[in-house]
Amino acid sequence: MNKIGIYGGSFDPVHLAHEWIAHRALKEGVDRLIIFPCLISPHKLEQQPRSSAEDRLGMLSVAFATSPSIEISDWEIRKESISYTWETVDYLKLREPNAKIVLILGGDQFAVIESWGRFSDWAYEVEFLVFPRKGEGNQFQKQSGLGLNFRVMEDFPPEISSSQIRKAIHENGPWEEWVSPEVRKWILSHELY
Repeated sequence: MNKIGIYGGSFDPVHLAHEWIAHRALKEGVDRLIIFPCLISPHKLEQQPRSSAEDRLGMLSVAFATSPSIEISDWEIRKESISYTWETVDYLKLREPNAKIVLILGGDQFAVIESWGRFSDWAYEVEFLVFPRKGEGNQFQKQSGLGLNFRVMEDFPPEISSSQIRKAIHENGPWEEWVSPEVRKWILSHELY
């Protein structure tokens, strides 16, 4: 069965850890990965993206331009409302009815997965590919008890965050090594952050 990965987030900006996770998911048996930048994250209602949806889509497009198995979707942005995972899962099930859906997410998000909207309606229909940060370890006994289908990666992405990059740019500190050359060029030419 064809496995399609869902990788969502603000990607404000997309950085090398995001790229590492995306390519690592493909090595873990995900046949195709669809990246869904959100318009409004339900987990960050007070902190909306600093750059426009167009810029975030543009940065993702140049970051993954040479990756034929990775698609950038503007679906969550076009629906112009809060981005709930259950809606994206439903959308993908309609679009790809014969595919197995794999949700790619961080360990911090997976630890609170039960709090996500309509959790029991969709969480048992997907596989979770979990990327904890270094030092988080496998703290997911509770999720095991829920009967969720998940795998926890044992290697770690680079320790980079989008907020760290935005702060460094704002303060004229070093940040260029945390993003790909294509994304760096986009940020500079569009005068972001």
